[in-house]
Amino acid sequence: MGPGASGLLLLHWLGDSLDGTLARVRASERPRYGYYLDHLVDAFATAAIGIGLGLSPSMLFSVGLAIVVAYLILSINTYLETHAFGVFTLGYGRFGPTEARIALIALNTAIALGAASTCSG
Repeated sequence: MGPGASGLLLLHWLGDSLDGTLARVRASERPRYGYYLDHLVDAFATAAIGIGLGLSPSMLFSVGLAIVVAYLILSINTYLETHAFGVFTLGYGRFGPTEARIALIALNTAIALGAASTCSG
Protein backbone atom coordinates (compact mmCIF):
# COMPACT_ATOMS: atom_id res chain seq x y z
CA MET A 1 0.00 0.00 0.00
CA GLY A 2 1.13 3.55 -0.43
CA PRO A 3 0.01 6.98 0.71
CA GLY A 4 -2.87 6.80 -1.76
CA ALA A 5 -4.18 3.71 0.00
CA SER A 6 -4.40 5.56 3.31
CA GLY A 7 -6.27 8.37 1.56
CA LEU A 8 -8.70 5.88 0.05
CA LEU A 9 -9.22 4.26 3.47
CA LEU A 10 -10.07 7.70 4.88
CA LEU A 11 -12.47 8.35 1.99
CA HIS A 12 -14.14 4.95 2.56
CA TRP A 13 -14.41 5.72 6.27
CA LEU A 14 -16.04 9.08 5.56
CA GLY A 15 -18.53 7.61 3.08
CA ASP A 16 -19.37 4.69 5.34
CA SER A 17 -19.93 7.00 8.29
CA LEU A 18 -22.00 9.63 6.50
CA ASP A 19 -24.45 7.62 4.40
CA GLY A 20 -26.90 6.91 7.23
CA THR A 21 -26.54 10.44 8.60
CA LEU A 22 -27.34 11.90 5.20
CA ALA A 23 -30.44 9.70 4.89
CA ARG A 24 -31.63 10.86 8.33
CA VAL A 25 -31.01 14.54 7.52
CA ARG A 26 -32.94 14.18 4.26
CA ALA A 27 -35.69 12.24 6.07
CA SER A 28 -35.31 9.42 3.55
CA GLU A 29 -34.30 6.59 5.87
CA ARG A 30 -34.93 3.04 4.81
CA PRO A 31 -33.53 1.12 7.79
CA ARG A 32 -33.92 -2.44 6.47
CA TYR A 33 -32.59 -1.63 3.01
CA GLY A 34 -29.85 0.61 4.47
CA TYR A 35 -28.77 -2.14 6.87
CA TYR A 36 -28.63 -4.65 4.00
CA LEU A 37 -26.85 -2.37 1.53
CA ASP A 38 -24.36 -0.99 4.07
CA HIS A 39 -23.23 -4.43 5.16
CA LEU A 40 -23.10 -5.80 1.62
CA VAL A 41 -20.89 -2.89 0.53
CA ASP A 42 -18.75 -3.35 3.66
CA ALA A 43 -18.17 -7.01 2.72
CA PHE A 44 -17.07 -6.04 -0.82
CA ALA A 45 -14.85 -3.23 0.52
CA THR A 46 -13.22 -5.58 3.02
CA ALA A 47 -12.59 -8.15 0.30
CA ALA A 48 -11.02 -5.46 -1.91
CA ILE A 49 -8.82 -4.21 0.95
CA GLY A 50 -7.71 -7.73 1.93
CA ILE A 51 -7.00 -8.75 -1.66
CA GLY A 52 -5.15 -5.47 -2.23
CA LEU A 53 -3.04 -6.10 0.85
CA GLY A 54 -2.35 -9.65 -0.32
CA LEU A 55 -1.28 -8.44 -3.75
CA SER A 56 1.08 -5.85 -2.30
CA PRO A 57 4.75 -6.73 -1.84
CA SER A 58 4.37 -6.17 1.91
CA MET A 59 2.09 -9.12 2.67
CA LEU A 60 1.54 -12.70 1.59
CA PHE A 61 -1.67 -13.21 -0.37
CA SER A 62 -2.75 -15.91 2.08
CA VAL A 63 -2.48 -13.43 4.97
CA GLY A 64 -4.65 -10.91 3.09
CA LEU A 65 -7.25 -13.60 2.50
CA ALA A 66 -7.08 -14.70 6.14
CA ILE A 67 -7.86 -11.12 7.18
CA VAL A 68 -10.89 -11.10 4.87
CA VAL A 69 -12.11 -14.46 6.19
CA ALA A 70 -11.68 -13.36 9.82
CA TYR A 71 -13.61 -10.14 9.14
CA LEU A 72 -16.42 -11.99 7.40
CA ILE A 73 -16.68 -14.56 10.21
CA LEU A 74 -16.98 -11.75 12.78
CA SER A 75 -19.52 -9.99 10.55
CA ILE A 76 -21.64 -13.12 10.20
CA ASN A 77 -21.57 -13.54 13.98
CA THR A 78 -22.72 -9.92 14.41
CA TYR A 79 -25.61 -10.38 11.97
CA LEU A 80 -26.70 -13.64 13.65
CA GLU A 81 -26.57 -12.00 17.09
CA THR A 82 -28.64 -9.11 15.76
CA HIS A 83 -31.28 -11.47 14.42
CA ALA A 84 -31.28 -13.84 17.40
CA PHE A 85 -31.04 -11.33 20.25
CA GLY A 86 -32.27 -8.11 18.68
CA VAL A 87 -29.07 -6.30 19.66
CA PHE A 88 -26.67 -4.89 17.09
CA THR A 89 -23.10 -4.40 18.28
CA LEU A 90 -20.60 -3.02 15.83
CA GLY A 91 -17.39 -4.15 17.49
CA TYR A 92 -15.78 -6.65 19.79
CA GLY A 93 -14.73 -5.15 23.09
CA ARG A 94 -12.96 -1.91 22.31
CA PHE A 95 -12.12 -2.95 18.74
CA GLY A 96 -14.55 -1.94 16.00
CA PRO A 97 -14.47 -0.67 12.41
CA THR A 98 -12.90 2.67 13.36
CA GLU A 99 -10.06 0.97 15.22
CA ALA A 100 -9.56 -1.45 12.32
CA ARG A 101 -9.20 1.44 9.87
CA ILE A 102 -6.81 3.27 12.21
CA ALA A 103 -4.74 0.08 12.52
CA LEU A 104 -4.61 -0.33 8.72
CA ILE A 105 -3.56 3.29 8.24
CA ALA A 106 -0.92 2.96 10.97
CA LEU A 107 0.38 -0.27 9.43
CA ASN A 108 0.48 1.35 6.00
CA THR A 109 2.35 4.35 7.41
CA ALA A 110 4.85 2.11 9.20
CA ILE A 111 5.46 0.11 6.03
CA ALA A 112 5.84 3.29 3.96
CA LEU A 113 8.28 4.80 6.48
CA GLY A 114 10.22 1.54 6.65
CA ALA A 115 10.44 1.38 2.88
CA ALA A 116 11.48 5.03 2.72
CA SER A 117 14.24 4.53 5.30
CA THR A 118 15.43 1.40 3.47
CA CYS A 119 15.62 3.30 0.18
CA SER A 120 17.47 6.28 1.73
CA GLY A 121 19.87 4.31 3.87
